[in-house]
Order: sequence, then C-alpha cells, then structure tokens
Amino acid sequence: MASILEEIQDIQRFLPKGATLALIEQLDEGVKEINAYRPLAPELVKKISESTLLDRVRSSAVTEGNRLSRRETIMVLSGQVIAAGLRRDEIEVRNLARAILEMEDLLSREERLN
Repeated sequence: MASILEEIQDIQRFLPKGATLALIEQLDEGVKEINAYRPLAPELVKKISESTLLDRVRSSAVTEGNRLSRRETIMVLSGQVIAAGLRRDEIEVRNLARAILEMEDLLSREERLN
C-alpha cells in the first residue's frame, strides 16, 4: 500500500480528466477564437464586460444565498423592478456590481491602494 506522501506526489492523479478536461478544451478553443479577431471592436468588448460582470455578480450572490434567478439578476442590473419580497437580494446584487466596478476602476488607474 502506497503512503500518503507517495500518493500526493503522483501528479497524474491531479491532472484534469473527463468533463473537466472537456471544459478546459472548450475554453481553450474559445480563447483561440477570440484572439483570432483581435483587436476586438469596442462594442464587443463592452458586451463581454457586461456579461462577465453579470456572471461574477450572480456567482457571488448565489454563494451568499441570494434567491434571485439569473433573469431577475439581469433585470436588477438593468434598473428594472422585480417581485416584492426580494428587496434584500436586489440590494445585494446592486452592491456586488457596484463593488466589482469600483475595484476594476481603482485597478485600471494603477493607483496605490490603501
């Protein structure tokens, strides 16, 4: 029987396989496709940025127990009103988006953070 140290040192055990490997390969293809069209049109960069922001906000919110669906999250970030009873979730989504945008702005200015 192999020791724990021997098992940990067996790097093959940690290589992606199955669905994870397929996802990584799809991601790699997507990156190659995007790179083939560089420089990207400003409208496309804006659309990708908005989509990424939505996904980041949604993922963070769900992790914290937020009950908004993806559609409701889009509605909130678009300034629309959603069903009553979800006010706390709505505020949380807005605050998450605001925090992400503020951090991106701070980092893009390359100012020293304190």
